[in-house]
Amino acid sequence: MTLFQLITFPIALAVGLRSAFRLLRGERHRLRGVLATLLWIAAAITILIPNATTEIANRLGIGRGTDLVTYLVALAFLWSWFYFHQKITRTARHVTDLSRALAVERALQQYPPFPPTPPKSSGPDLVD
Repeated sequence: MTLFQLITFPIALAVGLRSAFRLLRGERHRLRGVLATLLWIAAAITILIPNATTEIANRLGIGRGTDLVTYLVALAFLWSWFYFHQKITRTARHVTDLSRALAVERALQQYPPFPPTPPKSSGPDLVD
C-alpha cells in the first residue's frame, strides 16, 4: 500500500461512513445522502483498488479508467451547473417578488390611498 493510499483511504472511508450515519439519522435529504454516501464509498474503493476503474471502464467499452473518471466528472459538473443555475434563477425570482411586494407595502404606508369622498348633491336638499 502506498503512502497516498494510507493517508486518503481512511479519510474517504470516514467521510463516507459519516455521510451514511447522517443519512440514517435523517439529517440529510434522502437522495442527496445516498448519492454522497455512494460517492465517498466509491472513492474509498478506487483509492484502495486503483485498477478497479480500468476494469469497469473496459467492461463499459472505455479504454482507460482515467477516461471513465474524466467522463463521470464532466457529467457531474454539467449536472451541478444546471442544478445550481436553476436554484439561482428561482432565488432571483423570489427576491424580485419580495422586492415588489415590499415596494408596494412601503408606498401604501407613505402615501395612503385617498379616503372616499361623499357624492355631491345635484340640487337643494328637499328635507324639511
